[in-house]
Amino acid sequence: MRNRFHKLIDKKYPWKGRFIRRMTSVIPDKQYVSWQYKRHMGEEINWDNPTNFNEKMQWLKVNWRDTLATKCADKYSVREYIKNTIGEQYLTKLLGVYNNVDEINVNDLPEKFVLKGTHGSGMNVICTDKHSVDWGYKRKTLNGWLKTNYYYGTREWVYKDITPRIICEEYLGDNPVDYKLYCFGGEPKYWFVVTDRSSEVRADYFELNWKKAPFRWIYPPNITTPKRPEKSEEMIDLARKLSKPFPFVRVDFYEIDGKIFFGELTFFHGNGLGKYMPTEYNEILGQMLTLPKID
Repeated sequence: MRNRFHKLIDKKYPWKGRFIRRMTSVIPDKQYVSWQYKRHMGEEINWDNPTNFNEKMQWLKVNWRDTLATKCADKYSVREYIKNTIGEQYLTKLLGVYNNVDEINVNDLPEKFVLKGTHGSGMNVICTDKHSVDWGYKRKTLNGWLKTNYYYGTREWVYKDITPRIICEEYLGDNPVDYKLYCFGGEPKYWFVVTDRSSEVRADYFELNWKKAPFRWIYPPNITTPKRPEKSEEMIDLARKLSKPFPFVRVDFYEIDGKIFFGELTFFHGNGLGKYMPTEYNEILGQMLTLPKID
């Protein structure tokens, strides 16, 4: 989830959004994160003894650093980690890697494909018919991505030093279900299942045995219970391997025609600013997250 303030400014005044990010970039991380948390959550962070999940997300932003996490947050370099850890058979087909927008030749691409910014969240162009796209407008969007350091709006440090690039991946189908696993210290604990991204996003939490969990996040629940993936146990095993080095990470997958595809690794789910309902589950999830010792 992007900082809503920056998102609103970007939509109405793109140049002002970049100006404001430059201005706020001089604010120290702890001060900025404290302000952002108070604004979204309505309360102060207990920096000395964080207990709930969202508080611990903020603590990790300020105190935890791991070069492997930066590599895995990069939508391009994470592919090497996937290949070496679980195997390249789980990767979507890579159609191109671009350092600037002028390198993208749409004529050489298939009718359907996905463009992603490697260095942030929500930087996606899902193309289902390349001939119906206003590529002049889209190229301006892509250029805007390449000029953006996502870190300054959220202080998710994993994005700060990623080289801005655009990648092109194969199209996996219309509205594939996102199967996301919350993993704590290398152990998957909950499914977070997201559907209907093309219209109204819906989501539910499930226990590992696919029993619906008694809490929600910011999205409305699914109208009907999403189907358990055929290879759910394999997904859980893969998530366990991928998440082992990290205190918390969300591991995302798709299942298309019985085949598992890796989506991404997310270290700060929703920027740690989404409210859980009922609220006690923010504390319950927080108890599962053991913060690393900092020298």
